[in-house]
Amino acid sequence: MLKELQFEQSKKCISKYVFTQDNCADPLFPQSPTRYFTKFGERYGIEHFHPHKLRHSFASIAISSGADVASISELLGHSDKSVTLRVYTHSDDAARARAVDTFIGALEDNPKTKEA
Repeated sequence: MLKELQFEQSKKCISKYVFTQDNCADPLFPQSPTRYFTKFGERYGIEHFHPHKLRHSFASIAISSGADVASISELLGHSDKSVTLRVYTHSDDAARARAVDTFIGALEDNPKTKEA
């Protein structure tokens, strides 16, 4: 989507930047998104809200919903999957119950375990 926006802007000669200042082709100041998120968080009662929280939410929700860690790691730009595992995976009661159910299902589907 960002590349599409950048392409559309370049066709209209608006700016080579995706995020620009209001009514200007200059790029946003680096602190602008952080200030916006801080104000938004204060307004809606979200503590320590900053742009990086969206990244964390994406990764955590995707992984806990069953997305494979290798794909998420690649999307985040991590060179090593262990970084993704360490930072974005969290164990909770539901996740532990799914792990047990997965293990039991694998045993039930395995003909060798049925013979025992």
